[in-house]
Amino acid sequence: PNDKQEQERLEIQHLVLLSTDGLHSARIPGWLQRVLDVGTGIVQWAITFAETYPSEMVTAVDISPN
Repeated sequence: PNDKQEQERLEIQHLVLLSTDGLHSARIPGWLQRVLDVGTGIVQWAITFAETYPSEMVTAVDISPN
């Protein structure tokens, strides 16, 4: 689904996971330069990652136009 209710649910899920597990569970290597978020949904993870790691180039793609 791609309606307002689902987008709100995904936003809440992002905030809960961010507060409990952190932004990611994998160790980020020092040589990392690019990150691809496929199926980004509401794009919140990609935005948060880009803000946390401003030197990395983050590309987020999703099939949904919203």
